[in-house]
Amino acid sequence: MRFHYKGFTIFSMLIASLGSAATALEIKAKTTPDILMAITDKKLVNDKGYIVLKSDGKIEGMSGGKSVSGKWSEKDGFYCRSMAVGDGYVDTDCQIILNTDKGIIFHRHKGAGRKVGPYKAQ
Repeated sequence: MRFHYKGFTIFSMLIASLGSAATALEIKAKTTPDILMAITDKKLVNDKGYIVLKSDGKIEGMSGGKSVSGKWSEKDGFYCRSMAVGDGYVDTDCQIILNTDKGIIFHRHKGAGRKVGPYKAQ
């Protein structure tokens, strides 16, 4: 087997670019409205799947192998959404979004409920 340096370099660059596509984006925003601006149209990934908050107000993604769909808006400084996971409807909820060193966390019921995440933005 012959070793071709140019081919190896191009192959290495391709592999490196594929790896960097999955690299988490650094989000510096701290308030829910600013975090929403920073993550809109970005893929938010965790160990269960991913979600995308689209700039047209739609939500899409996958969670536990089930499709996620819905609508979202920013209202009075909160992230408000209504959505479905698979065939099940998830209650409408307004949440705060936290930007932590572990990732983006959604804190349900205006910060008084369960935390969901962390998600890494890509």
